[in-house]
Amino acid sequence: DIVDEFLRKFSSCVTQTMHLITNDDKHTLRSPLSMKLIEAI
Repeated sequence: DIVDEFLRKFSSCVTQTMHLITNDDKHTLRSPLSMKLIEAI
């Protein structure tokens, strides 16, 4: 299913983004953006 595949890729992207944020404090600009993303889910 196309939707399932999209959700898999999307969740994978979110996971990678969170991984970057938690391991690199230089990504402070991306942090609020990702928080909004998580709230939207």
